[in-house]
Amino acid sequence: MTSQAGDPRPEPVSPAPQFDGPRSPENQIKRAWLVLGVVSAWSFILLVALISGVVWASRHATEAHDARITFISGSGVLIRSPADADWRLIDADQMVSEGDRVSTALGTVVTLTAFDGTTVEIAEDSVVTIDRMRSSRFFDRTKLVTLRLERGAVYANMVPSGNYSYSELVIEAAGARAVMASEVSRQQEGAFLVEIVSPGDGSAPADASVRAAVLRGQATVTRADRELTLTENQQTVIDPTGVAGKITAPVRELLVNGSFENGLAGWVDFRQQNAQQAGIVPVNASVDLVSDQIQGADVVALAISRPSDGTAGTVQAGVRQRVGKTLRVITSLRLQFDVRITDQQPAGGGDDLNQFPLIVMLDYIDVEGKERTWSHAYYAVSDPDRPIDEFRGSRVERDAWSRVSYDLSNLTPLPRQITAVVLYASGQSYQTRVTNVSLTSGELLR
Repeated sequence: MTSQAGDPRPEPVSPAPQFDGPRSPENQIKRAWLVLGVVSAWSFILLVALISGVVWASRHATEAHDARITFISGSGVLIRSPADADWRLIDADQMVSEGDRVSTALGTVVTLTAFDGTTVEIAEDSVVTIDRMRSSRFFDRTKLVTLRLERGAVYANMVPSGNYSYSELVIEAAGARAVMASEVSRQQEGAFLVEIVSPGDGSAPADASVRAAVLRGQATVTRADRELTLTENQQTVIDPTGVAGKITAPVRELLVNGSFENGLAGWVDFRQQNAQQAGIVPVNASVDLVSDQIQGADVVALAISRPSDGTAGTVQAGVRQRVGKTLRVITSLRLQFDVRITDQQPAGGGDDLNQFPLIVMLDYIDVEGKERTWSHAYYAVSDPDRPIDEFRGSRVERDAWSRVSYDLSNLTPLPRQITAVVLYASGQSYQTRVTNVSLTSGELLR
């Protein structure tokens, strides 16, 4: 009804539509179901994550193992654990753990036997850290052994993975990493070696080359992002940039700085005379390094000389290198060098057959544990009145470079450990040059 003018009654208002309030039973039920759904979803996610975490942890959880040190030669080894302030000396078989460092001296060789039977022989004058020696805690999943070589050489002998899904033996050295692995589907047992090749000039290990060789099986070697796979009876030397040298049969070089490219590093020079001539005959011999060429190639040579000035008496001069390394193959030992003899006096070997322009001497300990010395002389001028037995000395061409290769595998008794190598001249006068000195032995894992 429409209001008329002057009618004081208000115009009727239509009622507003009615809605359920936020506290209505229907909304509360919906909200409860929504919250319950969200909580259930998150609970399910957390449960799945928890179960996955437990499964992952159980599959990947590892436990550390100890290893046993056994002496092969020598009488003492230095051990340093992470909590130790200094090294401690052990002289009997002992257990070692992760984080321990092992240091051997010249003449001392030990074997590290892991929990699964894997063995690592630590050579003389070596320092090794046991970084990791672990296996899976709950499942036969993985076996992991990692050693870090700081100096020297190690020889590793890995057993198959057995019931484990995967096993890995790693040797790290001067930025290089050598890995031998075994799996259930590809069981492998093998042997390989890693050596830090010292240049002999005191360079840091990172600047040294690394020799790696596989004696049995297969291993992968990585350095400076370059990878190389070696198989049985293969060896290479890898420089600090990761460049590998040619593949050869495994051979161990027992000397350092045989090319004299690093001066006299690794060598000690000497000049001496016998007691009867001391103070009477001048020690006017010299030991120097000179540049020369062999077949057009530049070399650095050791020059041993004494002037021919009419001075009587005998003077010895030369160099000596301490080796202290044990042979792995006692029937494999070869000496090689280049020699040039320009002058000598007396001819041959003198009255006592002991005065030569070059004598190479090898001090060693034989397989019976006795100290012995082998020597061989080289001369350019013979004396018809005093012939030289071929076992005592060999003649080389005068004033010309000659390559000498001498097989020492027939020494009796055979050497077990090389103590030192000496190169010297003896006589009234001499002019001798020597370079590219090498003493090598074959490799064989015990």
